[in-house]
Amino acid sequence: MVEIPSSLLIGCISGDDTCWQELIRLTGGHFQRIARVNLRDPSLTDDVLQETYFKVFRNLHKLRDRSRAVPWMVQILINECRMMNRKLKREAQNESEESLSYQLASTADGRGREETREILGRLLRRLPEHFREVLALREIEGLDYEEIARALRIPVGTVRSRLARARDAWVELAGKVIEEGGLADLCLEGGDGVA
Repeated sequence: MVEIPSSLLIGCISGDDTCWQELIRLTGGHFQRIARVNLRDPSLTDDVLQETYFKVFRNLHKLRDRSRAVPWMVQILINECRMMNRKLKREAQNESEESLSYQLASTADGRGREETREILGRLLRRLPEHFREVLALREIEGLDYEEIARALRIPVGTVRSRLARARDAWVELAGKVIEEGGLADLCLEGGDGVA
């Protein structure tokens, strides 16, 4: 995970727009990946990031330990993802699911890797939220157990046990999808594609 210089945080607190832009540049890619994996609808990533940075902007002056800025910001991001997912779940209960058609393009044209990543992301989003969070922070962002514990406000032992259970659940879910012939359905989710 990225390190944020203390001088940059001080500049942000004092309202320096250049410092804010640099903070967003340093953290934006990491936060975008975390949000995309943790949201039921990854197209809402920008909305969640905007709300996250707004809350960071409003509350950065309250942060006492500047060395914990990144875990603190990740915690805000995860909370925003949770709130958005709850909102989407409520909305989904009132609507019927639409079926989307999509054909996976050939890997020979260079899009295969990105599409595989999207399929794996869809599979990951089927896991329970608490499993998805630890997997994303550990396996995608490479945070260590201590950083994950601080970001999610849980003990390190809980991180370890959740991660072990999350990996088991991931393997079980992937096996079930393949066994039931649902891999094609998983490939068909997600929007417009090549007919």
